[in-house]
Amino acid sequence: MKKSFILVLVLMFVTLMFMGCNTPKDEDTTEAQTETETQVQTESEASAFDEVAATALANDFFFAYTAGDYEAAYALNFSPEMKQGFTPAIMETLEAQLKGAYGAFQEQKHQIQSYHETFFIVSFGGIHENKHLVYNVVIDEMGQIAGFNFNELENVDQLLEGQNTSSKAPELLENETLVTFGNPEFLIQGTLAVPNGDGPFKTVILVHGSGPNDRDETIYENKPFRDLSAGLTEQGIAVLRYDKRTFTHGVNSSKDANYTIYDEVVDDAQYALDYLSTLDFVDNDHMYVVGHSLGANQAPRIAEGRHDVAGLILMAGNVTPLQDLVVEQVNYLTSLIPDDDPTKALAQAQIDVYVAFQTLLNAETLAEDTDPSLLLNSPVSYWMDLRLYNPAKLAATLDIPILVLQGERDYQVPPRELALWESELGNRAKYILYPSLNHLFMAGVGEPNPTEYQTPSHVDEQVIMDIANWIKVQ
Repeated sequence: MKKSFILVLVLMFVTLMFMGCNTPKDEDTTEAQTETETQVQTESEASAFDEVAATALANDFFFAYTAGDYEAAYALNFSPEMKQGFTPAIMETLEAQLKGAYGAFQEQKHQIQSYHETFFIVSFGGIHENKHLVYNVVIDEMGQIAGFNFNELENVDQLLEGQNTSSKAPELLENETLVTFGNPEFLIQGTLAVPNGDGPFKTVILVHGSGPNDRDETIYENKPFRDLSAGLTEQGIAVLRYDKRTFTHGVNSSKDANYTIYDEVVDDAQYALDYLSTLDFVDNDHMYVVGHSLGANQAPRIAEGRHDVAGLILMAGNVTPLQDLVVEQVNYLTSLIPDDDPTKALAQAQIDVYVAFQTLLNAETLAEDTDPSLLLNSPVSYWMDLRLYNPAKLAATLDIPILVLQGERDYQVPPRELALWESELGNRAKYILYPSLNHLFMAGVGEPNPTEYQTPSHVDEQVIMDIANWIKVQ
């Protein structure tokens, strides 16, 4: 496995977070596809949409992309957002990422079409040296390419069987139920795990890190939120985990044009608390927010002004502003790439892009009319809100107990962040550092690097016990 794959993934995380604003995920395609290799599933029989032209456009793009002809792919009919966010250089970067993870693309097998809301999706089975993938080319109502994403498959034949792993309904344990809550315009689906007994139970909500995460915060075969839920429930604590709004509704899901972190993270976490407060078996005096990474960074905002948050558990939460942390990550990951790796030069060139991004965000000249292309094609409003936010200072104003957890092998949110929390919170919080754990609170050895995320593992049991024991004594 080439280390450069994950480097590119991390370098692109901000861009991809917003580039997919018009990209529905293929997990929404739930009807079984059978009998023929090319099938159409519609939600409306009365459609004037030109499916033939859209399918031809998707084919032109997919085969130009997989042939490495990125200029030809880019010359096709893209939406304005895709024109800005998916340039030939980014296509080349993505392909290096895919090749590093799955081996070279070998052949395409099977093709299906589907509708999701107003989007027409053409899905291609892709066979790589080491893995099968499903590629989704998303066409909007204007007949433009509005998105491109991929997911892993056990076998491309699953496309015809309707067994794409990402489209399966969540697997429920005996003590789990599916729930729905939130803003009626952007309803959130989740899983509520309830311990045996009558309650009322102390309860936590799990709040995700960056990107459009599912309820398990799935990263390859690892599911840290599922691990936390199962472990805490065994300890008599109820757990609500849910699909992030950007996972279900796309990144452009906002109450208004001024998209901020509240639309991405804070609002839905507060809706989750509102929902829990209606349940008889939930102890309303003991509801806790467990935030991971960006979720931990935003946890003080989730609790701010509320009287129903009994405490915060902050797992690998950054205090350092995100724009500064990203540059630090990029430099570290670039250092891991061997000098003779052809992606080294590309990674080094991208450092300049992120440094310029950092400089702009830290400048007093940033304004609402700043060109979004200078902000990795992400909303100006998002960064205007986030760039000067200090979570530790806000947390220090909250009159609730706080537990801060950090892995010493975490290169994404480095261990020094623990000291930044402590410098503001002092003895008002409890701090635990885990020497062998990474950003996912899973064990590893040696020099921290992203490839270890691909090794199936579980959240360390001691972390679960530390959280459970801390909650029990509150």
